[in-house]
Amino acid sequence: LQSCRDFATAFDVPLMFSKALKLPLFSFCGQRNQTSSPPTTTGTKPTQTTGILCFRARKKKNDHQEGVHRFLRTTAYTTAAGIGLTAASASFFTLVMPMPQVLTLPVMLGTIGSVIGVVGQQGRQTTDSDGYPITINSRSRIVCAVTLCTLQGALLGPIIAHDPILAMTCGAVTGGALVGLSSFALDLAPGDVITWGPGLNTAVCGMIGVGFLQLFLPVWGPLDTLMSLVALGVFSGYQVYDTVCAVEMYNAGDPDHMKAATAFYLNALNLFLTLMKLLGDKER
Repeated sequence: LQSCRDFATAFDVPLMFSKALKLPLFSFCGQRNQTSSPPTTTGTKPTQTTGILCFRARKKKNDHQEGVHRFLRTTAYTTAAGIGLTAASASFFTLVMPMPQVLTLPVMLGTIGSVIGVVGQQGRQTTDSDGYPITINSRSRIVCAVTLCTLQGALLGPIIAHDPILAMTCGAVTGGALVGLSSFALDLAPGDVITWGPGLNTAVCGMIGVGFLQLFLPVWGPLDTLMSLVALGVFSGYQVYDTVCAVEMYNAGDPDHMKAATAFYLNALNLFLTLMKLLGDKER
């Protein structure tokens, strides 16, 4: 492999198709049911029943917003746990037991299979002690998620060992970018963001094609830098898109935080690798 992006972009292929399958589910994004105000007669005062209904409607809206916030917090904690496990695995395979290069391709295939295992399974929906919907994941799904983070750490080990200071810098920038992009996504109109899906998927397919050609052609510096900048824009767009999709998935009655966390994890991974590639080219 001539660059980190060659497997970073290929790594996103299974999730790309899962996102494409989710687009019809979120086609109603941004459409809110507007209830008409109850008919009133001129000169009459609002009844007590109307006041009670308005209070219940506000309470229901506040409860729903609290449920969304809890869902996003759970997703963020799951993503952070996956990144932490990946960092621990990368340290182990760098300092204790370096991974032979001959195992790189099998490990890459293992990560792709793990992504399919996580995204392809469904958790059991239930409610917590406060009545908010949650998802309980099966053991096999948790094993796939742990395997994904562990194998990805093994692949990242040599990259991080090349320049630990640069890796920590890129990691900090990636973490801040994820938080900022997700916060930005919550202020956008969901219906507009959902339309980004086909364009983002097409951009990833184009990046995969260019990366595949670079395996057989000489690397041209300006084109390589341009592709890295395009990758930053694409995966930043994916983070905004996935945040909106996660909220709409919760609104549709599917509080699957593991699926949302997998999308966030892959976005973080690809942003990190792209920054390492972009900032590390001068040293190489």
